[in-house]
Amino acid sequence: MAEKKIAGLTVITEPDQCIGTGACVSIAPSHLEMNDRNVVSFVENPTEDISREAIIEACEVCPVEALRVLDEAGEQIVG
Repeated sequence: MAEKKIAGLTVITEPDQCIGTGACVSIAPSHLEMNDRNVVSFVENPTEDISREAIIEACEVCPVEALRVLDEAGEQIVG
């Protein structure tokens, strides 16, 4: 598990659940990538900003809930 603040939200990856579809990466390539094991990971130093809506959408498309999103209050809004 890894977590990162993105666009004011906490995004949590669950690599053991990822099946490598890459759907999330196609929506948020500036912040999410597939690593050498073909599982989702965070881009280390993103060069672009991303909107809250875009990172939420990227996490929502995961068919196995390998991505979770928490709002500023710590409430889970995706996953």
